[in-house]
Amino acid sequence: MSVRSSFTRQSGNRSVHGNESPLSTRSFRGGHEPRPTDVFIAVMGVTGSGKSSFISLCSGKSVQIGHTLDACTSKVDVYAYRESSDRTVYLIDTPGFDDTSKNDTEILSEIAIWLGDSYRSKILLHGIIYLHRITDVRMQGSARRNIQTFRNLCGEDALRKVILVTTMWDKVQSSEGDMREKQLKDTKDFWGWMLSKGSTCHRHDNTKTTARSIVQRLTKHKSPIITDIQKQLVDQNLQLDQTAAGKGIQSETLKERAKWMKEQKKFEEEIREAMRQKDREKEEIMREERDMSAAMIRKANQDMEAMRFNMEELIAQREEREALLEERLEKRMERQMRKKQAAHDKEIKRIQREKEAEMRISREQEKQAQRDRKKVEEKNKAQQQRKAEQERKAKVAEANRQSQNSSSKVQGWSPFSVTMGDYSCALSGPRCYQAGGWPKLQVGSEWIGAVSYGTSGTWIARYGGGTWRKQFLKSATIYLAKRCLRVLT
Repeated sequence: MSVRSSFTRQSGNRSVHGNESPLSTRSFRGGHEPRPTDVFIAVMGVTGSGKSSFISLCSGKSVQIGHTLDACTSKVDVYAYRESSDRTVYLIDTPGFDDTSKNDTEILSEIAIWLGDSYRSKILLHGIIYLHRITDVRMQGSARRNIQTFRNLCGEDALRKVILVTTMWDKVQSSEGDMREKQLKDTKDFWGWMLSKGSTCHRHDNTKTTARSIVQRLTKHKSPIITDIQKQLVDQNLQLDQTAAGKGIQSETLKERAKWMKEQKKFEEEIREAMRQKDREKEEIMREERDMSAAMIRKANQDMEAMRFNMEELIAQREEREALLEERLEKRMERQMRKKQAAHDKEIKRIQREKEAEMRISREQEKQAQRDRKKVEEKNKAQQQRKAEQERKAKVAEANRQSQNSSSKVQGWSPFSVTMGDYSCALSGPRCYQAGGWPKLQVGSEWIGAVSYGTSGTWIARYGGGTWRKQFLKSATIYLAKRCLRVLT
């Protein structure tokens, strides 16, 4: 479990020999109860040297690479793991020098506050592990300064419990790595002087085995160490710029400020020359360079001013920075929450609009389906009516056809009507009157007893018993009854 150490403002000067800091020692142990067998080991090195990976391998816990939420939150972290049933190892992950987000003054202040406050709380280190990339081709100026700052921070007495560890051996040829390691050991300004004071050198091959074995070399020590910066800040109540490590960084800051002041003076002369030559473009460029130099000078002054505080004041400043940072983080989170809520509300409204649109489309589709069904029903009904009408017409046509066929079976005959009454009858029809081929009744003729027309089975009238009646005759021709004596043509 990672423990981000926090600090409480304290009044008065206390040392390890006086009362404890109001800060509970449990806060340095991630909430674990203190035990006499606890071991505290600081892990240091420049940014990117592999501190977080080393601690993760030892502790089996995920370590936040870079230590930061943003550029203002670099601080010391503590990671605990059980080395045995009766011993807990606490690895202190420190921010690295050469950090792009914070300068060395800020990094030293972070480390100094943790070391000083833990020392006042009787939390003592059992050793320090300093990591260095074997991939670095040579020790640049910044690397040399970092080594010097580390030496000043530790002090000569603490160097006997310092392990200098080279990392990233898998990224170089073995022969090349051997050569660089030898250069580190043999050069006094690099590791040579520290090795002569009792420090040891080991390789880390990025495995849990080598990481744990390096830590175990320090857990075997019975007595803890006190670094020079702890003595100077707590016991001697010096300001940070009065400590050995602070003096070294301030000396470099003064050199940087002098360089920028010289640059600023040169740019001022260039500006005046450009104005004489009326070279507006060059003048503008030189003004920008001068302003940048002025900003760097102001930053150097701020860095030196930030080191002119003792332990109590450093902690108070740290609390103020953390309070401001907490406020900024809260405001940022509020903005993010509002932004997320606004996005959520917008998404909800979008979904609602889509659902409403889908419902409208569904209703329109249902109405259209009803209209389509009604059209189909009306069409089917019309088709049925047309079919019924066609069938009716077909039946009528068939009846007419059959009637015509039936009428056409009597050859040479045309329709006529028969009117009968008492002793007389009248025959009428187109052919009868036009052709004159039919018998005509004349006065004095005998009365007609019966008339037959058409084919067999045709009904015709018959006179008998003093009246006319219908009778079904089988005769296919018109005939006159036996009693018809005279019919004139």
